[in-house]
Amino acid sequence: MKLTLLLLEDSNDDAELVLAELEMGGYAVEVEQVYTRQGMVAALARRQDWDLIISDHNMPGFSSIDALLILINSGLDIPLIIVSGTIGEEMAVEVMKAGAKDYVMKDNLSRLGPAVKNAIESAQAKRCALDYQQRLRELGVHLESVREQERAAIARDIHDEIGGLLTALKMDVRWLARRNDGTTGEITDKLDCMGEHLDRAIRCVRRIITDLRPSVLDDLGLFAALEWQLEEFRKRYGVDCRFRIDDGLKSCENCEHSITVFRIFQESLNNIAKHARATRVEVSAIRKEGALLLSVEDNGVGISEESKHKHGSYGLIGMNERAMAIAGEFRITAIEGGGTRLVLRIPCQKT
Repeated sequence: MKLTLLLLEDSNDDAELVLAELEMGGYAVEVEQVYTRQGMVAALARRQDWDLIISDHNMPGFSSIDALLILINSGLDIPLIIVSGTIGEEMAVEVMKAGAKDYVMKDNLSRLGPAVKNAIESAQAKRCALDYQQRLRELGVHLESVREQERAAIARDIHDEIGGLLTALKMDVRWLARRNDGTTGEITDKLDCMGEHLDRAIRCVRRIITDLRPSVLDDLGLFAALEWQLEEFRKRYGVDCRFRIDDGLKSCENCEHSITVFRIFQESLNNIAKHARATRVEVSAIRKEGALLLSVEDNGVGISEESKHKHGSYGLIGMNERAMAIAGEFRITAIEGGGTRLVLRIPCQKT
C-alpha cells in the first residue's frame, strides 16, 4: 500500500527504524523528513495531500504539541501519530485530547503498523462521511430550488387558469343578477349565495397563491416582503411587531438569495407563533462588514439547549440548512430575562 508520509524526526537512525517498520507492515513509503517548525510549515504549504504525519515528541526547539497546533491552524485534515521514547502517560493523554490519533513508544515499534492502519482508515471514513454530508446538502439545495420553481409555476397556473375562471364566473353571476327582474325571490337569493361563494373562492385562491410565492417579493423586493409578512403575522396573532431596516441595505433589495431569506423568516415567525407565547416581536435588518444581518427577537418563554437539539426540531434544522446552502450563518439563542433571538448572516453583494 502506498503511503505519503511527513516525518517529523531529528534522528536519522530513528527515522530509518520507523520506515523499516512501515515497510515490514506492507507500506511503500514516500517520505519527507523535517525536524523544525519552518520545515513543517513549508512541507504543508508544498503539499496538502499527505496520508499521514508521524512526529517525535521532543526535537530541538520543536515538539509534537507545536506540530499539532501547526496542523490545526493549517485547516488540513491529516492524521498525526506520535512516536517517542520520552513521552509520559499523562502527556500522551493530553496530546490525544489535542488531536493526535495515537502514540507509539520507540521501544515498541511493532504497534506502529496497526496504529497507522487505524489512523488512515479512520481518516478515510471521516472524509467519506463529510463527502456524503456535502452531497446530501447539495441535494437538499437542489431539491429546495426545484421546490421553489414548482411553487412559482403552480402559483402562476392557479392565477392564470383557476383565477381567470373564477373571475369569469363572477362576471356571469353579476350579468344574471342584473337581468333578474326580482320577481322570484328564490332566484335572487340563489344568485346572491353564488356571488358570496365565488368571493370566498377568489379570496382562497389569492391566499394559496401568496403562500406558494408571495408576489410582493418579486414586485417590491426582499425587505418589503419581510415587512408585509410581519404585518400579516401581527394581524393574525395580535402580537406587537416592529421592523427596522438599515438604509445601507438598499443594494441587497433584490439579492439572489431573497427567497431563502424570506423562507427562513417565515419559519422563524411560525416558531414564535407555535412555541414562544410572545407579546412583542422586533425585527431588524442591518448591513455589517459586507453582510446582511437579519435579527428576529421575541419576549416569549425562550428556548433551552435541549429544545434546540431535540429530535423532531425540523424547523430549526431546515433554517440552518437553508442558511448553510447560501454560505450563511444561522444562530438562535435565549435572551437573558426571557425571549429568543434568531440571527441570520449572509453575504450581501450589490446587484
